[in-house]
Amino acid sequence: LDRCPHVGLWGGEEPHLIFASDVEQARGTGRTLRGIARRTAALSPRLAWRRADPVRPGSRHLHLPAQDGDAPLIRPEGVPNGPRAALTFSIMIRGGSLPNPCRFLSSFDGAGGVAPDELVFDHHQGHLRFLVGGASAISTAEFTASSAWQQVGVVFDRGRVRFYANGAPLGEDRPFGATELPAQARDLVLFGDAVPVNPNLFPHDADVDEIVIYRRAFDDAEMRRLYDDGLHAVVTDQLDEDGDGLGAACDPCPFDATNLDPDGDGICTIGAGACDGAGEEGLVAMWPFTLSSSLRDVVGGFDAVDLRGARHVAGQLDLDVGGWARAGGYGGPELTAKTLVAWVRLEDLAPGGDATPGGAALTVDRVGTDVFDGIVFAGAEAGAWEAGSDGGARTTPADPGYRETAAGALVQVAIAYAPAGADAVEVTLCRDGQRIGQSLESPLATFPAGDAEAVFGARYAAVDGSAPGGLDALVEEARIYDRALTCAEVGALVACGAPTAGDNCPDTPNIFQDDTDGDGVGDACEPDAAP
Repeated sequence: LDRCPHVGLWGGEEPHLIFASDVEQARGTGRTLRGIARRTAALSPRLAWRRADPVRPGSRHLHLPAQDGDAPLIRPEGVPNGPRAALTFSIMIRGGSLPNPCRFLSSFDGAGGVAPDELVFDHHQGHLRFLVGGASAISTAEFTASSAWQQVGVVFDRGRVRFYANGAPLGEDRPFGATELPAQARDLVLFGDAVPVNPNLFPHDADVDEIVIYRRAFDDAEMRRLYDDGLHAVVTDQLDEDGDGLGAACDPCPFDATNLDPDGDGICTIGAGACDGAGEEGLVAMWPFTLSSSLRDVVGGFDAVDLRGARHVAGQLDLDVGGWARAGGYGGPELTAKTLVAWVRLEDLAPGGDATPGGAALTVDRVGTDVFDGIVFAGAEAGAWEAGSDGGARTTPADPGYRETAAGALVQVAIAYAPAGADAVEVTLCRDGQRIGQSLESPLATFPAGDAEAVFGARYAAVDGSAPGGLDALVEEARIYDRALTCAEVGALVACGAPTAGDNCPDTPNIFQDDTDGDGVGDACEPDAAP
C-alpha cells in the first residue's frame, strides 16, 4: 500500500488493490458511485442505523432492489481479470432475501456450467460457495441473512479457499487442483452474473457497503480488522480525499489541517493560517468542516464538536434525524448581538416527515436553561427557514421568507440578532446574501461564557438530556460572530472550502472531478452557489 503512484480508492497502479468503495462516505450521487457502473441498483437515501453496527453508521448505502426482473448488477470499472494466485473479496450487507443462489461476485455468463475461465462467489443452500470451473468450495458453517450489518468474505490463496462472516472464519476448502485462478473471459461483477449472454437476476432486497476486492490473500487478522474497524483502516493509504487523483500516501498536498487542496486541482493553495479566523472582526467561533480532519473550533471559542450520532465525513458534518452534535465549553465574550452562519446542503426537505418541527443547522443554546436561538429548517412551516427560539419567543414567520424546493444545493443561511433597546432585538434572516425576513422580537436572549453551547442538527440540547427535532443535511462550515452582520456582509463571506480569486482551478474537470452542470468546470471548482 505504500507504492507510488496510485489513484485513490480505484486501483490505479497500486499492486494489489483491485477495487474498493465506501458508499456511505462519498458525497453526492456522482461521487457515491464513482468507479461503479450500475443498472437499477439505487441509493437508499434514508436508512436507519444502530450504534452497535460494525459498519460505520450512515444514511447512504447501496440498496439492491427486491423485485423480480430488477438487475442488481454492478461492474467495477477497469477491473483487471488476469490470472492470479490470490484473491480477497469482502462486503458489508444488511437484510436481504438471500435467494438460492444469491450472487456476491461473479464472472459467470449464465450459459451452461461454470467454465474454467469463470468464477462465482455466492450463497447457496445456506452456505457460502466459491466455484471455479466445475469445482466448488463450500463453507463449513452456514450463513443466514440478518437485519443487522454483516460482513461476507472469501479468500482464495493458491488453491485454498477460506470463508468469512463477521470477521470470523466459516471454514476452508481446497477442491481445486490448480493453485492459480485462470484469467476471466468476462468482467467481474457484483450481485449478479456477467453480461451479455444470459445474465441471471437475483432479487437481493439488501443494503450493501464497504466493498473490497484485492489480488492478494488477506489473513485472518486482516479480515477481522475489515469487520471491526472498516475499510478505511485497511486501505487508508488509498484515500483520495481532495479528489486530485492521488492517494493520500502519494499526494504532495494531502487533505489535512495544515496543507490543503480543497478544490481538488492538485495545487496547495490554502495553508493552515488562511482559515483560522485570525483578524476577522467579531468572529468568536468557526468550524471549517471542509478543511479540518478534526472537529475543533479553529478560533477557540468552543470545545471540539462532540458527535451525538452525527458523523464527520468527507469534509462535512453529516446530520440525520436522531444524529446531532454539540460543542460546549464556550469561553468567549457574552453573546448579546450575534450572527449565526452556516453553509448547508439539505438532503431531505421533510426531515420529520409531514410533521414539524425540524432541526437546526446551527443553534446557540444556554446550558443551564432551555433558552436558544438557531437557524431552524422546517420548524413551524415545512420547507422554510426560520429564526428558531425557546417557545417561539423570538420567532416570527419570515417575510417574504424562502421555501426550499430541491435538496442537494449548497446554500448559505444566516441569522443576525441586533439589540434594539428595551429588551428588544431585531432579527434578520439571510439566504445566500439576500434578506428573507426581518422582525422586532422580545425578550433579548444573552449567552455568557460558561453557559453557552453550539448545537448542530437538533433545535437545542434540553436540560433533561433530550435533543428535540432533527435535520437531514450536510454542513460544510459554521460560524458565530458577536456582532450583527448585514445580509450583504454575510453574502461576502467566503467559506474556507470555496475557491477564491487566488486559487488555481482547472479550466476543465479532470476524471476525478464531477461536472454536474456540464459547463466544463469541475464541481469542486464551481462557486459554492453553483448547482
